[in-house]
Amino acid sequence: AAQDILAQDKIRIIARRPVSTGFKLSGSASGAMINERVRPLLHVDKNGQIVDASCTCAFFTKHKLTKGPCEHILALRLAHMHRLEQENT
Repeated sequence: AAQDILAQDKIRIIARRPVSTGFKLSGSASGAMINERVRPLLHVDKNGQIVDASCTCAFFTKHKLTKGPCEHILALRLAHMHRLEQENT
């Protein structure tokens, strides 16, 4: 699902801030409902591993990270990793 969000260009990196441990990211993504926008927030370490995350979607609101990150958090991470690859080539 996260790959689909990225492939369909339904995720945007709004802010990307380097921190000593990696990056803090905020994004905007298409939600499950028509015209719904959700706001994933993500802190990843230098290896791209999730340190902390949140999202305004229903899945995250219900489960937090107990069932793993939602597709929007994962799509934001994928978009970030893709951008890092582009910057390093």
